[in-house]
Amino acid sequence: LFVAAPDLPMLDVRVVFNAGSARDGDKFGLASLVSQMLDEGTPTRSTDQIANSFEGLGASFNVGAYRDMFVADLRVLSDNNYLEPALDVFSDVLAHPIFPQSSFNRIFDGAQIGQQQRQQSPAAQAAILFYQHLYGSHPYAHPSNGTPDSLKTITIDDLKAFHQRYFVAQNATIALVGNVDTQTAKTISEKISGQLPLGTPAELLPSGITLEKALHKHLNFPSQQTHIMIGQATIRRDDPDYEALYVGNEIFGGGGFGSILMKELREKRGLTYGVYSSVAPMQVEGPFMINLSTRNDQTDQSLALIGAHLQNFLRNGVT
Repeated sequence: LFVAAPDLPMLDVRVVFNAGSARDGDKFGLASLVSQMLDEGTPTRSTDQIANSFEGLGASFNVGAYRDMFVADLRVLSDNNYLEPALDVFSDVLAHPIFPQSSFNRIFDGAQIGQQQRQQSPAAQAAILFYQHLYGSHPYAHPSNGTPDSLKTITIDDLKAFHQRYFVAQNATIALVGNVDTQTAKTISEKISGQLPLGTPAELLPSGITLEKALHKHLNFPSQQTHIMIGQATIRRDDPDYEALYVGNEIFGGGGFGSILMKELREKRGLTYGVYSSVAPMQVEGPFMINLSTRNDQTDQSLALIGAHLQNFLRNGVT
């Protein structure tokens, strides 16, 4: 995918693999660990050499694992003196990570500290509870960062197997936006995909709609505020209604201080610092969510108001 943007002398490259935490299997947190280990060395470059190469070229490199995709980003000047060497390192990192044991030990320890922090966060615990009960046994249900117990089952061989299966040309989408022409964009994409094995696409995910009736779950937690998440599995990325739902959600709760929810719960009643709704299209039905935090004794009032305004919005639409 390519969009020419000649206004700035830069190029953004994004490679998306169908390889998020939905592909973890029973080793929850596997994709997340791969994302943290990807730039820890290749057969020809150490992790310091990789970092110094990008820094010396003024390039930005980032990777991240989400529920249904793994994203690698490169931002670099479009001048070939910077672009070509940056692409060499970028392609090498994507195609030839070696996952060294010393780095794995360090990153694993950091991941366990992150688990402890999430256990102490009411917002994080609410999100874990929400996805578990919204998606049940579906691959979207487990936390992308894994659990303390699941991380202990992951080995370097698991990282290598995950990379070998999913980091292949047939499982990748390449998007470029910036100051190059169409032919250069094609050459760049072929350079990146040419480093990867051909492979096969990831298997299709099952439907994400698992709930047969509404659920209300409450986790007791020593916090002065109650964190609330409300939602349902709603929309796929290819749904023709996405644009309309996106606009509708901006009006209802996604548009910051101009939204209905913010005006009603924060400005008029002071029940929360912020309340937001979002539509998250995914490979299969992603969630529509409303989330906020409020004082414990205002929880019931906040829930009643959200329910009333959502029903009114669905029934009467917008002006």
